[in-house]
Amino acid sequence: MESYFPATVEYALHIFNLKSKDSNAYKLVRVRSSRREQVKTMMAFSMELELRRTRCGKFDEDIDNCSFQESPELNNTFICFFVIRTEPWRTVFQLLNETCLEGFH
Repeated sequence: MESYFPATVEYALHIFNLKSKDSNAYKLVRVRSSRREQVKTMMAFSMELELRRTRCGKFDEDIDNCSFQESPELNNTFICFFVIRTEPWRTVFQLLNETCLEGFH
């Protein structure tokens, strides 16, 4: 089941970038914490992710290889807590909760 976690993190990042008003993409710095929950046939991951602004636009092709933006005057880091229900064997994801705090370095 833990092999499904990376796809769930990728989904969380995708949703964050879609909902963001910023024209630049954010990508994962690190997973601060995570927990898997199983309720009957439903599996969910709770995770706290550190995200940082990149130099690339959020609809660019290769965000994974994009460098982080280095700018001391910009607050370009978010700590986000996501709860995502998943059926990754069917490529089904559902965002249940997203809470982000800006400005943690």
